[in-house]
Amino acid sequence: MLYKLATLLFLCSAAVTAGAEQVTLGGRTLNIPTPAGYCVAGATKDEKEGFDRIAFGMGADNKLLFYFVECKELARVRDGSAGYRGGYNSYVTVAATAPKGVIYVHDEVTRQQYVQLLAKGMGKGIAAEEGIERAMKRVRQFGAGDQAVQNFGVVGVDESAAYVSVVTVGAAQDGSRGLDYVMTVGGPTIIKGVRLGYTAVWLRKSPDELPEMLKQLKAVSASLVASNK
Repeated sequence: MLYKLATLLFLCSAAVTAGAEQVTLGGRTLNIPTPAGYCVAGATKDEKEGFDRIAFGMGADNKLLFYFVECKELARVRDGSAGYRGGYNSYVTVAATAPKGVIYVHDEVTRQQYVQLLAKGMGKGIAAEEGIERAMKRVRQFGAGDQAVQNFGVVGVDESAAYVSVVTVGAAQDGSRGLDYVMTVGGPTIIKGVRLGYTAVWLRKSPDELPEMLKQLKAVSASLVASNK
């Protein structure tokens, strides 16, 4: 349902639990916190196919490490009570930047420098609240039957990451009246010289949860940094 939208941004997430996955990239061992309330997907055939679709959608210059689905939703999909398979209303990916499939280590740049360069390159930095309010105001201008991708660029910057948001507005996928909002929030960063991060994608009936997504993203970005010192 939402896999291709993970290509809109390559980095982001939600608040973390004590659990973490571990990977080695560019010779560096990294701890990847699991988002709070989420579980690692990939145990079933459908989930493995979902991983492959997300990875393909990200292209050859990004390496998908894990994807997570809200535990409650994942359980319902697995036991058949959700009424659908292979697509989710909320999921989180974590990926590393890998030009032509190669992970490069960038010890020549600090995280602060990297975040500022990203913010400058992706658009003028603005206060997070201003960016989110502007985003919600714009997406509410669309009516039933309309569809558009609204790229809001940078909606905040802190010591952990630069934060960006994209919202896709379209007719409801379940056949009901009204709109669906596919909200993507990202926070690119660099950890131990490796460029990586999370991407959260939520399907909702309104954009009102965008501020909550940003809040969670800031929390997980800080935790990602803290878990890899």
